[in-house]
Amino acid sequence: MLVTEIGSPTLRSCAGMGMSHPMHPWGKKERIFAFVGACGFTLMPTALFRKQDLNDPGAIFIFITIPVMVFETGFYYLSVSHLCCRGGTCHCLTYCVRCCKLYMGCCTVMYLLIQLAVCYAILRGTDMEVAAWPFALSRFQSWVIWFPLWSLMPCLGFCHGWLIERKKLRQALL
Repeated sequence: MLVTEIGSPTLRSCAGMGMSHPMHPWGKKERIFAFVGACGFTLMPTALFRKQDLNDPGAIFIFITIPVMVFETGFYYLSVSHLCCRGGTCHCLTYCVRCCKLYMGCCTVMYLLIQLAVCYAILRGTDMEVAAWPFALSRFQSWVIWFPLWSLMPCLGFCHGWLIERKKLRQALL
């Protein structure tokens, strides 16, 4: 089964929310949660950028896009980390990972609710079309960066994972 990075976690979650393979370790709930979380974590910096009237794409990339991409990657690896602990001597860690995922999910929901209230207070009276520009640009930058980054990354990318899985499959067939 091919379980490798194929693009942006946000894009994976958008496309995969309804079209994910049932055997993939990243379920529909995790995909929806990652999408909502990534969009939610983009809100606060976007609101602060609009408050300061900043529209610089470089600043948006550094202060919004990169931190959200780090969050997305961390959440993805946390959500599939139970696969590393399954079977063998560290099987008991699967329960720790599940607790950690639940705790992170609860903390993220609380953080997003607080963030929505603060963003609403910051953006009150602001034209939402103008306020949405840094948000949309950050999401677009994330999608554009993830494809080449994860496709060509030497030790974690799609090509690397695909070659490893192809080698295992060939060994199993021999």
